[in-house]
Amino acid sequence: MRTEGRARGMPGGQAAVLPYGSIPYPHAAEQLSEQGVTVAHFTIDTQGRARDCAASGATPILNAHACDVIARQFLYAPARDAHGVAIEQSETKRIVWRMVR
Repeated sequence: MRTEGRARGMPGGQAAVLPYGSIPYPHAAEQLSEQGVTVAHFTIDTQGRARDCAASGATPILNAHACDVIARQFLYAPARDAHGVAIEQSETKRIVWRMVR
């Protein structure tokens, strides 16, 4: 059985994720056959790092893992104001967790 978590809406928009790819499925969720859709809301700081993540929609294990991966693995191109100065921005990502048989 293959498992995957895929973030929808990447790459593109103002927040271009570097690099983009599949999110590793958490082992505990795989053992419990958990699936679902996580919606994660977070802030991208001026250095391109995610912080203040809040996630809901899937199971507690999948939601927590989504925020952990977003904060630790993803690097974004920060938004810029009219003068080209990096600014913080809010972002929302939808992550579909499914077990592929």
